[in-house]
Amino acid sequence: MNSTPREKRGLEGTLVDPYKSTQLLIGKPTFENPSLWNIGPRLGLSLDLSKVTVRGGVAVLYDFVFFDVLRQSVTLPPVYVVASIANPAFPNAFSTSEPVAGGLQGIFQPERNLKNPYAIQVNSFIDIRFSRDVALSAGFVGNRGVNLIRTGDVNMAVPEIREGRLFTTPNRPNRAFSTIDLRTSDGDSWHAAGQLRVKGKVSERATAMASYSYGRTIDTGSGATRSAFISQTEVLRIPGGNKIDRGLASFHTRHSLSALFVANLGRASSKGLRCLLLSGWEASGVGSFSSGHPFDIVIQTDWANRQSASTPIRRPDLRPGVSMTDIVRGGADSYFVADSFLLPPRGTIGNFGRNVLIGPSVATVDIALGKHWMLPHTSDRSSIELRLEVFNGLNHANFGQPDSIVFAGRAVGEIPLSSAGRIRSTSTPSRRFQLTARYVF
Repeated sequence: MNSTPREKRGLEGTLVDPYKSTQLLIGKPTFENPSLWNIGPRLGLSLDLSKVTVRGGVAVLYDFVFFDVLRQSVTLPPVYVVASIANPAFPNAFSTSEPVAGGLQGIFQPERNLKNPYAIQVNSFIDIRFSRDVALSAGFVGNRGVNLIRTGDVNMAVPEIREGRLFTTPNRPNRAFSTIDLRTSDGDSWHAAGQLRVKGKVSERATAMASYSYGRTIDTGSGATRSAFISQTEVLRIPGGNKIDRGLASFHTRHSLSALFVANLGRASSKGLRCLLLSGWEASGVGSFSSGHPFDIVIQTDWANRQSASTPIRRPDLRPGVSMTDIVRGGADSYFVADSFLLPPRGTIGNFGRNVLIGPSVATVDIALGKHWMLPHTSDRSSIELRLEVFNGLNHANFGQPDSIVFAGRAVGEIPLSSAGRIRSTSTPSRRFQLTARYVF
């Protein structure tokens, strides 16, 4: 359960209506406690039919209102004011008689009627034991996120529909403030995946396992480098609501395959030179492959006149006649065809969707080889262990995301940037070796 922070002297402030209020309301909580009636039921079932087990469950899982949201509730006037002093005196800047220079005040707060984020999670699996050493598991996992926390400047120019397009005039709706960065609880997410796993003994000394997942994750805003519940998109007060930004999540992975093996090549021994050299070896390996993450195609500047310094929608148009299957060509120099896009008319939002294109896939193989030596003439059975580990053993180059800025957004009719689609980094390091030693006593 969460609690609502209060200022000791009752001086907390809140902007009741971010679109119309011209001043803060003092003495009221910044937001109402959304967790008082959180009820999270859970149900699980399992049916054992000798060599076949069927299991499943459903749960309603509530999350906390994050610290990032709570922190904003205590950074509001009058107890918290951001200002600057013109020509401050040295060395004590606060002793100056110069007035505080400000301009329009920026507001950072959660919405007053904040709702508690929660997820409905469903899973069902069937486990089949073919023998004592071989087992198969197949199932489905689903997740529906509701009231997810998003962030965005709501004091931006509101677009209207003209000739079937979203057109924006550069005017802030609430001219009493500059940026109004609002944490809202109107985000949604959908996830569904099928999973398959096989595990078994190859021999008395070797075990192998492989798993595969095919899934799809959709949401109305997410960022791969921040919490999944904190959106880096701007979809507030746009005709059509969140639907305009519904697309693949930034962390969506369609295919995911992993396999591992562990082989024990004999028990460690201290009897005889041959046993000392040939026994006590252990080998293991892990291989993984996953398809790439989605990325956005954007314009560098606020071409749509949204009047926001945060994260306004800056997407281009798709060139007429271009097929979606022809955009991505692969390769580090030009991962996608930049000429597939056009700069939309000034003040309009492009028709290309969010997170439509998929970045490069990732594949790695890690290998480890270990040796145990039992020390002779020791009553406590002491041993020495050496282990050599090789990460990205095949030295495969896994490319990072391409440069997704297609247009500079400075002039009508400009051509795509030459850097668009170029990959400048890798997502995993090159081959690395690690040697460790351990003395067990």
